[in-house]
Amino acid sequence: MVLEGAPSKQFHRLAPLIVEKLKSNHRCFYANGPEMAAGMRAYLDANGFLVAHEVERGALVFGTQQSHLIEGHFDPNRVLSMVEAIIEQAAQDGFDGLWGCGDIGWKLGSDRDVDLLMAYERGVEEVAQARPGFSCVCQYHVDTLPADFARSAFSSHRSVYVNEAVSLANPYYDAQGTSKAQVHDMLSWRRLAAQEDFV
Repeated sequence: MVLEGAPSKQFHRLAPLIVEKLKSNHRCFYANGPEMAAGMRAYLDANGFLVAHEVERGALVFGTQQSHLIEGHFDPNRVLSMVEAIIEQAAQDGFDGLWGCGDIGWKLGSDRDVDLLMAYERGVEEVAQARPGFSCVCQYHVDTLPADFARSAFSSHRSVYVNEAVSLANPYYDAQGTSKAQVHDMLSWRRLAAQEDFV
């Protein structure tokens, strides 16, 4: 999911998907900073969703601590192992699957190494292919990430999430992350394909 402008613009796109996944007995793991997590929680509450109940039963988890970082640094292998463990725990707790959503800039901490990002993204794609009950939405805020991050991130995903009703095959998908396409062209395609202007 590529974000432009205020990050809070994501709430109305992600909230219906969270509700849908919870109804299909998936554990939902929303990983972001405390302010964004509080904003999402407030949005769900304001729209009549019983957030406290879902949190209490372990179906909705707000991950706001960067415990996946080691002294502030991002290790893709460590994080992928944590993802696998969270998937296994969800199954043990009686859920049919795990849906995750995380802000990549927040996840990476202070690291801005595109190779680390690509190692993680390729790993997530492999996990998603191997585990049918697992899916996730990776969020990229193009206003705060370097252009090479946005390009590599965009090209590393087979599909691009727009909202709960629209998920598009990504014509810029490149498993090796070597795409030379311009970020502007990628974003223009996304807006046009979704028939919506997100700027």
